Amino acid sequence: MASIDPIDRALVPYNLLPNSTVSVNNDLKPTVEAYLETLPKPKPFTKSDDISLVIKTLQDGGNWCREDWIIRAKSLIAHRVPELAAFDAHQAYLLAGGVYKGALKRQIKEERPFEEKNKILLVLSRALFLAGCYTESYLAIQLKVGNLDLDKPDDDASGLEVLRKASDTALHIVRDRYEGFEAVNGELCEYMLSPILRDGKVAVVKYPFIPEQFHDLSASAIDGLNERLSHLPNRYVTNFTSRCTIQKKETSATNGSSMGDTSSGVRYGVHVNQGVRKGEVLFVETTDLLARVKDPEVHEISITTCMNCLRDIPQNHLPTNQYPPKETFCNEACTREFSRHVHVPRKLFLLALSRAAVWVTDNEGRNPLEAPFIASLAANYGGTMNLSYDRHIAAAIDHLKGLDLEVSPGSEFDSAVLMNILARVQYNSRAFHDEIEGALVAVFTFFPFINEGSKANIVVDWDWEGKVAEVKVRAKRDLNAGDELFVGPVV
Repeated sequence: MASIDPIDRALVPYNLLPNSTVSVNNDLKPTVEAYLETLPKPKPFTKSDDISLVIKTLQDGGNWCREDWIIRAKSLIAHRVPELAAFDAHQAYLLAGGVYKGALKRQIKEERPFEEKNKILLVLSRALFLAGCYTESYLAIQLKVGNLDLDKPDDDASGLEVLRKASDTALHIVRDRYEGFEAVNGELCEYMLSPILRDGKVAVVKYPFIPEQFHDLSASAIDGLNERLSHLPNRYVTNFTSRCTIQKKETSATNGSSMGDTSSGVRYGVHVNQGVRKGEVLFVETTDLLARVKDPEVHEISITTCMNCLRDIPQNHLPTNQYPPKETFCNEACTREFSRHVHVPRKLFLLALSRAAVWVTDNEGRNPLEAPFIASLAANYGGTMNLSYDRHIAAAIDHLKGLDLEVSPGSEFDSAVLMNILARVQYNSRAFHDEIEGALVAVFTFFPFINEGSKANIVVDWDWEGKVAEVKVRAKRDLNAGDELFVGPVV
């Protein structure tokens, strides 16, 4: 049996992620490719000391010097995980004194970088190129060679035009292509159910998701949710009243839960409030569908449909049970809104920053990354980083300035710290993906509160009609008042 390279072993599950692609038709690709071909390519490390350092940084995450970040970036490029490499190289660039202002800001003009920044920008541009972000890669090269010019906004070749093109790539989503997805750290935070059509039958795949409004819910918020839950319409039972309530408990921070801040020991769950017989309906929830279809222009599967675009889908008239490729986003605003919700919800990121700001105020002199609710988030960035993270950082800078907090190199909330927090939030609110053309996604409000357990006591039935998705929860066995509901694999 062949031995496993120690870095390959450390990269699991990183190496389950093939080179991701973005649906970008860009004439900058050959220019960038030709430039990068003239430069040496990063190679996997072979010295035992280097391997040990790479393994440590891959596993631990955290606050390293720029040398650590760039070592990991080079290793990730060599091991074909360019999205993570781009993030690490950007961190190294900031720590080397690089200035970051955010997208589409004229103040981004950069003086000729020092030699160290040149080397880092080369790694960054290569990582972005391999991830398919050709305009952002080109922008990094322009910074490296000192040719970025924002003084000619009317010139198509100006840096401002490059920035505009780079921002356009944010409309395309880097796809997370994990096979055999497992919940991050055992935390199943919300279900996004995707019905997949196979041989004329529907199979359902579940993914975790964290909506920002479910973090540390107040008692009144839970009461409001339970009020809505008790009045959910049910076409299966006349005059139906939900037999379930959502409960919030204080528990050990090590216990997994479907919702909540594990650092504070907050746990949410769904409990029956009366005796229920096997097979009886507990509650039924409906929501609108979202869909992913194939883009005929680029022959790539992408997330390209919003609720507004699904209103008139003639599903029942399609004998092949497949959706035609004509469904696309109705407009740019819809595209951006959807991309925010399936990757890092901006409100969730800003909420984490607001809590960190309060914590730093109460703990003067401490680093925001030491805040328990930040430190407890996994720093092992094991998923695709949304490459439009510049927009999130720009929003974070504005948000913190609104709180009268300084955002500058060396301050508590410098850009490197912001990116670190963003990556932790990203990793702990993983987006969904599967590669089946015509797959649909439904995001529910109440079903996500049901925790996953090895001894499932409910049965989940899935159905949809037109653009409306429905999940029906039934008792798998007799249940007593107070029993918590647990869901098993949804197949």
